[in-house]
Amino acid sequence: MALALSESGFSSGNNANFTTVDHSEISGGYMAMTVVGDYNTHNYSNHFMNSYIHGGAYYGVYFLYQDSGLFQNCEITCNNGYPVMAQYVNNSDFLNSEIHGGYYAFYSYYLKECNIINNQIYNSYYAGIYSYYSTTINFFHNSVYSDYTNNPNAFYLYQGCLLYTSDAADE
Repeated sequence: MALALSESGFSSGNNANFTTVDHSEISGGYMAMTVVGDYNTHNYSNHFMNSYIHGGAYYGVYFLYQDSGLFQNCEITCNNGYPVMAQYVNNSDFLNSEIHGGYYAFYSYYLKECNIINNQIYNSYYAGIYSYYSTTINFFHNSVYSDYTNNPNAFYLYQGCLLYTSDAADE
């Protein structure tokens, strides 16, 4: 599935706004699902709910230049790569989902004002969650498991991040 300017899924554009995908199965390809906006004008309000996204050779979901997006109650799997690759994403929510991956299960680069809440995140290599130059992220009530023995990071936070966390025991 590609939401971009051209059918290749590797270009960008501002023509995939207000798209809703609900109760669907998306499978196969180099990227099982590609949602690409434009650097200057992000795509807006693309929502994916109650769906099973799997079988991408290297990416489950490639989510680039997006604003006000939503992934809710999804199962996203990519055993040989990145189940979720979110870059330059603003004001978006990743909620109540299961994410299974090979490298970084949830890779975020320049996220701004996003919610990552109540997810089950598993990976077998590197880190469960990798956050790079992201700001104002609400990271609440997630379970993250990483079983890579040489670098067992469940969560890796890189430079420039402002992250909010919540411990369920304190509430």
